[in-house]
Amino acid sequence: VHKEPSRDKRTVQNLINELSSAQPPFCYFIHFQGTHYKYHPLKKYYDEFGSKNLLDLVRIRRVQNSLYDSKINRYIGTYQPRNALSEIKNLYRGCIRQVDSLIGDILISLQNNELQDDTVVLIFGDHGESFGTDGIFGHNFSLDDALVRVPLVVYDPTNSIERGRREDLVQTNDIFPTVLDMCDIDFPQTMSKNFVQEDNREFAYIHYDAADSMYSSLESELRESE
Repeated sequence: VHKEPSRDKRTVQNLINELSSAQPPFCYFIHFQGTHYKYHPLKKYYDEFGSKNLLDLVRIRRVQNSLYDSKINRYIGTYQPRNALSEIKNLYRGCIRQVDSLIGDILISLQNNELQDDTVVLIFGDHGESFGTDGIFGHNFSLDDALVRVPLVVYDPTNSIERGRREDLVQTNDIFPTVLDMCDIDFPQTMSKNFVQEDNREFAYIHYDAADSMYSSLESELRESE
C-alpha cells in the first residue's frame, strides 16, 4: 500500500549504522510508530493477511481515514465501518508484520556485529488497538483487554530468565528493575517488580487519562455536531 520508506525503516537503519561501531555498554530505545493508526503497510505485508487489489485498498483506506478523522463519532459508537472492518484489521496485521520484519533486521545486525551474546533485547507494546469493542476504535477511552494485554518478548543471553512462554502478570514499569538486575546494576526500590527475582504479581494496575487537549478537541467536535 505504501511505497515510500517509512519512518520506522529510517529509524532502524540509523540504529544499524550505530551498531556497526557500537562500544559496550550501550542502551538504545527504539519506538515503532508503524502499528499506529492510520494503517499503511507495504502491500507485500498486507498480502500475507488480505487479498484485496490496490483499487479496493484505496477505497478501504478512505474508509479508515474517515473513521480516524471522525473522532467524536467513533468514540461514541455512531460510526461503524462494518463493510470494511475486516480489511482494516488486515491492514493492521500487515503493519505488525512489517514491524516484525524491521525487528528482524535489528537482530541480524546484532549477529553481524557479534553483539548478540552480550545484548539483552526486550520487545514490548505500550497498548493494543480496539476494533469496535464497546463502540471504541483506536486506543483511547477504554481499558479493554485488547488494549492492555500487550506483548512482552525478552531475549536474555544472561540466562537469568527461564526460556519459554509465561502467563504471569507483568506491568510495563517492571521492565526497569528487571533489565538493571540482568545487567548487574543496582537499582532503587520502587513499586516496580523485578520479574526475574520477585514473586509474581497478583494483579496489574492500569490507569488511563487522556490528554486535556483531546478532551477539548472532542468537546469542540461534539458542540459542532449538535
